[in-house]
Amino acid sequence: IGCGAHAKADQPGNNRSPHHSQTSKRTVKAVATQPPDPLRGRGAALFVTLPEIRARIRSSPRSLVLVHMWASWCPPCIQELPLMADLAEALPNRDMELLSVSMDEATRANAVLVGRVIDGRARGVLTRAIARFEDVDAFVAALDSQWEGSIPALLAYNRRGVLVGALYGEASKAELERFLQDLGPEAKRP
Repeated sequence: IGCGAHAKADQPGNNRSPHHSQTSKRTVKAVATQPPDPLRGRGAALFVTLPEIRARIRSSPRSLVLVHMWASWCPPCIQELPLMADLAEALPNRDMELLSVSMDEATRANAVLVGRVIDGRARGVLTRAIARFEDVDAFVAALDSQWEGSIPALLAYNRRGVLVGALYGEASKAELERFLQDLGPEAKRP
């Protein structure tokens, strides 16, 4: 017993529409969704530790992660933020991502300030993170043993968390492009 239209359509000799047979056999596929990135969006910055930065680098679906180190009290860093926002928007097409981390002191007031600076100078595009560490020299050396800690700095890591390149100091768009090209095949333009 069923709906008359379906019963008739199922009888031999009746013309069944292809749509009808597809509808009855259709399965719903589950769509995998990633949870929202807590470092993106609006509001105050979050504090991140070195192990969290390393875990984020290793768990990235991208070939390379560029870690952008900066601070709200650094004039060259602030000047460079719009360029970093442009870079962050372009990197997914190159199978890369940008993780922007402030070296501001890890306080609630600075978390709010860094969020505001990102909203203004970087159009809200950059990740909202402030490095939390006990020893700045140990933190810097752990990220790059050749890095003296000057900012801005851009450190490139592969999926295994191995440093594959670094750019220290404020960079122009042309210098950033050369840096990306020097990183190798993963960094080539699409």
